[in-house]
Amino acid sequence: MERYRIGKWRRHPLSQEMMTDIQRRDIVQARDAMLMNGLAPTSVRNQLYLLSNLYRVAVSEWELELSNPVSVYGCRRIILIGHEPCQ
Repeated sequence: MERYRIGKWRRHPLSQEMMTDIQRRDIVQARDAMLMNGLAPTSVRNQLYLLSNLYRVAVSEWELELSNPVSVYGCRRIILIGHEPCQ
C-alpha cells in the first residue's frame, strides 16, 4: 500500500517542487483536489500522513531545516471534517 501512495505522490505536481517551496496552501489545495476527485477522507489523510512523514525524516535524519506544511494544521481533524478552513 505504501508503494501505491508513494507512486501517487510521485505523479502529483507537488513532486516537482523543492520541499522548501511547498507551503500549507499547496497541501490544502492537494487535499481539496483529492477529496473532490472522490478519494475517501481516510485515504486522503493517509496520503497526507505519508507526506508529513517525509518532512519528519528530512528534519530528523537528513538534518534539513524545514517546517512541515502538513502538520501545521493537524490533518486528522481537517480531513475528517472535510473542507473546513485551516486555522
